[in-house]
Parts: sequence; structure tokens; C-alpha cells
Amino acid sequence: MELNLVISFDDTGSMSSVRREVRRKIATLVDELFGIYENLKIGILIHNDYCDVDTLQKMDLTNQHADIIDFLNRESSCGGGDDAECYALALHEFRNFSWTSTNRVAILLGDAPPHEKGYKYETKEELYDWREETTLAKAEGIRIYPIQALGHRSSTFFYQTVAALSGTIKLDLSQFAHVTQYIVAITYQAADRLDEYENSQDAFKTNLMFKNMFAQLRGETPAELAPEEPVAVTAPILKIHPADNLIVALQTLRKGTSLTIDNQLITLITDVAAKHKFAAEALEMGDEIIMYGNLMGKAIRPIQQGEVIHVNNVRHDALGFTTKEQDYYWSPPDVLAFSDKTFEGYHRADGQVGTMNIWLIIPLVFCENRNVTVIHEALIKELGYSKENDYQALVRHLKNKTIDEPSLKAVAPSLSLYQNRHFKNMDGIKVLTHQGGCGGIRQDSETLCGLLAGYVHHPNCAGATILSLGCQNAQMEIFTQELKKRSPNFNKPLVLLDQQKCGTEAHLLSEAIRQTYQGLEIANQIERKPAPLSKLNIGVKCGGSDGFSGISANPAMGHTADLLSALGGSVVLAEFPELCGQEQTLLNRCINKTIADKFATLQRTYAQRAAAVGSGFDMNPSPGNIKDGLITDAMKSAGAAKKGGTSPVNDVLDYPEWVQKSGLNLLCTPGNDVECTTAMTAAGTNLILFSTGLGTPTGNPLCPVIKVSTNTNLAKHMADIIDIDTGKIITGEKTIPEMGNAILDFCIEIASGRTIPKAVLLEQDDFIPWKRGVSL
Repeated sequence: MELNLVISFDDTGSMSSVRREVRRKIATLVDELFGIYENLKIGILIHNDYCDVDTLQKMDLTNQHADIIDFLNRESSCGGGDDAECYALALHEFRNFSWTSTNRVAILLGDAPPHEKGYKYETKEELYDWREETTLAKAEGIRIYPIQALGHRSSTFFYQTVAALSGTIKLDLSQFAHVTQYIVAITYQAADRLDEYENSQDAFKTNLMFKNMFAQLRGETPAELAPEEPVAVTAPILKIHPADNLIVALQTLRKGTSLTIDNQLITLITDVAAKHKFAAEALEMGDEIIMYGNLMGKAIRPIQQGEVIHVNNVRHDALGFTTKEQDYYWSPPDVLAFSDKTFEGYHRADGQVGTMNIWLIIPLVFCENRNVTVIHEALIKELGYSKENDYQALVRHLKNKTIDEPSLKAVAPSLSLYQNRHFKNMDGIKVLTHQGGCGGIRQDSETLCGLLAGYVHHPNCAGATILSLGCQNAQMEIFTQELKKRSPNFNKPLVLLDQQKCGTEAHLLSEAIRQTYQGLEIANQIERKPAPLSKLNIGVKCGGSDGFSGISANPAMGHTADLLSALGGSVVLAEFPELCGQEQTLLNRCINKTIADKFATLQRTYAQRAAAVGSGFDMNPSPGNIKDGLITDAMKSAGAAKKGGTSPVNDVLDYPEWVQKSGLNLLCTPGNDVECTTAMTAAGTNLILFSTGLGTPTGNPLCPVIKVSTNTNLAKHMADIIDIDTGKIITGEKTIPEMGNAILDFCIEIASGRTIPKAVLLEQDDFIPWKRGVSL
């Protein structure tokens, strides 16, 4: 047998460890490769980037062991100058090797996206299109196997597409120490001897990363990563996971109804309302209640097969957690349909892109609430940002007794938004009143300053007016320090005024309005322009949850989250009390132990504080949650965690920290709707997806909140607050990925300003800072 094998290394700074690892094992690697084929030639291609002195270093195909080893030991890595690298040039160079065999394999090792054709650096230019070069290589019989290291979501599309165009498989390398095994595995596969290599070492059978590597090479989805989301069906019941001993009623079922589940006939001995669950088997007191394949609680008395579960026969119980126990492999969703899509956003000087252009008026202390309200009212009325109160006419009619009862029901709020605004590129002027800034403990005021700084730094903020009394705990200096932490080169219009320095209230208000107007003139100069989807930072939240939340809306939003992570955007999953029982899974998804340990510490501390005041996580479900099928906090949490999708956890943030990384971020907040959305906005989310099964009007003054209903009845009953209906997952008309794709498309419309979510139309400007006490 013969093979021509070319190995290409990205040798810029972030990838230098890969080459060092190959160099360390090169003698053994070369011997192993030549042991697979009687006639093997190896070529090496090392590329840096156009900003480096030597863009390419090449060794043509050879069968001389010593030459291969010497070449790899000869050169050192270079730094690279930006995120993208010259992969298109490398792909082009594949065709210039002296191929002598018809069995041609090239391995492309990298971590970054490619420069597109036309990119220039000084006198150098990217002359090639990486898609065309991949296609041309395939036409010449060269099979390219891309290996993506480090898992950067902004790069995934490139490696997926190269594999698709080559007719091969993309591999994911999470640990550089095992890069040589990946090279050997591809070589064995090219010899149609993959099983032989897989069976050669016990480590391949026990290490999750290796098991997934072999599964990928066979074109399979690893069993450990099989999707947990239920496939929507038209049957009246749903068993979510094979291990479950609970069955979900998708519609109300009456006592005496017989159902076949896993080839077993079960007769209901109680009525089971839609969204609720019944026992698939007889359970004794103390038996575990399993749903989503996880522990949801324990029986507090015997439960018969076919009996509905409720708070009278089940109590909360959840799996414990330790620390990160294993590596995590993620297979991203197909993002080809979104690869060329953009949104029309407001580009900021620091590289952020806003989905709205809002001026904020903020008090540093509650003493200034009246003053900021006066300023706000004066501005919005004269500048076209004030909406008529539709209910004034209703009061007038009632006062004059000129309206009858049927007409009262016909009154509805206007859904137009600022049609006659003076500043055409300003989407609104909003005020953030609160009850903090003084009294309490100093840490509360410091945290408040950090939160407010996050709002001013936010990409949706065009500029801000900040009022201070002067003597409060939340000093202007603390606020400016917090702002500098988040934005060292802050350059938006910013008005800072201290009432005790200004003197009279009239002078303060007049000066604030004058300077704010000047700032608005500057902020109005920015216009929407196209931006990549990687500039989206979407928070995922649930409130007023029901028994369908974890089956329809939340997993659909989770698919959206995975799409955005794969496209290089950011996702924020918060509500730590509603991750109870899901901690170990999330810990294992963390990209390293440091991040995992931060999550474990925050979660343990939060749970201990709640228990210390007699209100543990087990008390999280509200009466509305329980009434609609969420019996325990573990059950509620298992469904809530679905919002975060399946991608790796790239960072964990304490409140009120700012998002620094793409992909999935965990943010420590309460489950309380407004405290959570307030915190997520302060962390940088420029859109929030908010699922609800019972209905809630929650919004935010700076970040558009998009309401996603879990069921169609709610979408119809409260149509004035719901933007997206995922009820078709329950009826079997839509799958979770289909709805997830549709949600991302809707987010693009919202982010571009072409569609306005209901919470924004209704001016639902909710803002409640979390004082870091116990709040569930």
C-alpha cells in the first residue's frame, strides 16, 4: 500500500504548542506512520501569516525519515498579527506538492478562521479563495482532513466547510498532547484500518476524547453526545429520556385512559392535566424520581403506576456536584444557512455593535430619582419620544359616563413607537431609577456602580447623563473607576453632574438638559451598518415557566444559543438557583478546571446563603410553576438549563462582571425575572430571549427582550406580549432545530431594527439592581 501524506501546521503563537508537541514525539510518530504503509511519503507545510517574515515553510514529499525530523526541528513559530491566518494560501499550496500516489491525504491543523480573498498586509495580499482552493484540491484527488484546535466558535464554520467540500470529516482537538494520535488515526483510516488502531490501546476505550475522535472518523455521533432534546411527536404523551420513570402529558388525560409506553400498557388511575407528569412504574417511598435522565426528587409516599405526581407525593432532591471530572467534546450545529447573514447594528469605537441606540439618564443614588425623571419627561415630550396614554380617554369616558362595558374591553395600548422623533437615529431616551446608592452596606453601592457602568459601556448605549447628590456611598469616582475597568478608552458622550456642587435644583436641571441635548446631537450621527452575527451577545432567560418550558421553548432557545456560539457570538445563561441538579453537567462542560471551580464556588456559596435564611433552592418553584407542572426545583432547573444549549462553558462571571469571551458564559444572578434581565444587560447582552409558559411582560430599558411562549394557547391568549410561539414543537408540527433556526432569524430582524419586540413597543422598561442578598 502507498500513501502521500501532507501535514500542514498553523505555526502562529496560539498554535505553537501543537508543533512543539509534534517535535517532541516526532521520531516515534515518523516510525509509526511508516509502519502503516509500505510506500509512504510525507510532506510538511508550516505557515505563519502575511505579517510574518516567512509566510510559508515547505518540505516536499519524501520518504527520508531524517529529513522529516530535521525539518520539523529547524524553525520556530512566529506571532501572527490578528485572528485570521493565511489558510487559503496553505490550501493553494497543497496542490504544488510533488504528488506521486493516487492516495493523497492532507491534514490541516489550525485554530483560527482564514483571511478572505483580497485581504492585504503592506505589500502582501491574499490572492486565493479558500473555498475554491479546497474544491480544486479535491478535484486533484487530495482529501483534506481539517483538525480544529482550541474550539474557537468563530472558526468552526471554516473547518466544517473544508471537510464538507473535501468529502472528509472535521476533527476537534481539545488537548494538544494528543495531536500525534489524531495524525496517526487519519493515516490508519486512509488505509482502511481504523478499527485496528482503535483496538490497539486501552486508553482509546476509556478516554472520552479518543472515543469521540474515532466516532467522528467513522462519521458517527458519539453515544455520549447524543442529543437529549425530545423529538416532538403527535402522541398525547412524551417520555423525554430512556431512563425516565415519569411521563409528560402533552394534553389533559382522564382517569382510566390506557396508553402504551415502551411496549407496556399503562392505565391512568388519576386525571393528569396537560404539562403534568405521571409515574411510568410503581414507586415506593424514598424511590428516585427521574426525568430528563436526571434525579428530580424522591417519593415521599408510595406512588402507583399511572398516578399523577405533585407536591403531596414528591419532594425535591437533586444530584450533587464536585468539580470538573472529564473532558467535554462538542459537535456544533450546522451553521451554513447563517454563515453569510449579517444584522444592521450601531458600531461603537471599541468594536462592539449595538442593536439599539439609547440615551440613558441615571441617578447614582435614589435621592436623584425625581430629578432624572423631570429631565426625562422634558426631553421625551419635546423630542418625540413620548407616547399618548391610551387609557386617558378611557378614564375620561368613565368620568363622563359615555362608555359601556363592551367598549371597555376593546381598548388596547397603541403599538406604534416614536414615529415623530426629532433624532432619527436615536431609538429612545430612557431613565434608570432605583432605590440604592446609599445606606445599606458599602459593597451594595460599589456593586451598583459596577452595574451602572455596565449599562453605560453597553453597545446599545449611545451616551448617558449621570446625576449624583454628592454625599452618598455610590460616589461618582467609584462609578468612573468601574466604567474605566470595562472601557479604558471610553469615548461616548457622557454628562456627569453633582447636585451639591451645582447649587439650585433649577441650575442642575437646566445644565443637565443643555448638556444632554448636545450629547444627543452627537449620538444621533451614528447610523446602522451591517455587522457579523458574531457581534451578537444573547442572554437566555425563562420566567413564568410551565411544564412545557423544558420541552419546547427552552431547548429551542438552546439550539439558537448553540448556533450563535458556533458563529462566534456570545451567550449568557444566568439564574443560578435554577441550575440546581445540573451543576455537574455544566462543570464538565467548562473548558478548564479554573472556570469550573469558579462556578462550583459561586453555586455553593449561593445555596448556603439561601439555606441559612431558611429559603433553600428547593423553595424556588412559584405557585404558578407548581400549578403548571414544575413540581420541584430540580425539575424546573433541568428544563431551565436547556436554554444554554450544549456548547462548552467558556467563562463564568460573578455579578456584575462583563462578558469577555465568545460562546457560552454563566452569570451568577437570581432567577427573579427583572433582577436577572437587569444583570444580563449589565454584562453586555444586546438581545435577551425570554421563554414563558404562563406569561410575563418583563422588559428592559436598554436591551430588547424577546418573549418566547412554550405553548400556543399562551401565544394567543396574551398576544400583546408574546413575540414567538414554540407550541408547534408540542404538537409535532416543528422540530427543536427548526424552531431554533427560526428564533435566530427573528433575532436578526430585531437586532436590525426592522422588527420591534412587544416589550419594547409597550415600553416595559424594568430595572431592578440585585443587592446580592438572598433572592431566588
